[in-house]
Amino acid sequence: MKEIKALRAEIRALADAAKEYPHDLARNYSQTAQREYFKHSYQHGRRRDPDNCAACALQMLPEPNYAGWLRVYIQAGMRPNTKAALKEIERARTENPRYFDAILRDIRTYRPRFIYPEGWDDNAKAEAGEKF
Repeated sequence: MKEIKALRAEIRALADAAKEYPHDLARNYSQTAQREYFKHSYQHGRRRDPDNCAACALQMLPEPNYAGWLRVYIQAGMRPNTKAALKEIERARTENPRYFDAILRDIRTYRPRFIYPEGWDDNAKAEAGEKF
């Protein structure tokens, strides 16, 4: 895998060229992702069950066994493991271009800190208006 700093810069450039989600749709995606991240699929008590519960899989595993996990992290405003996230982006680039494009749109819309460690720049703040 490429050096993290170089890969982060490359993904940032691709994401900046991607189309951003409309505000209402982005807010809806964010609310759904937060529900998915925090709400357990069923009442399993204190025993964690990452094989059958989405929230457990997303919260417990460094590389969740959950399809679309990176998009859920980005949309929910959670910070994923940077190396795992960049590895997932590289995998999506080669294996699934549509998923890769969706990740880029999410990065463009939500500006996650694993890609933008310095936070939002002033132009992004002005374009977005309010935070989701």
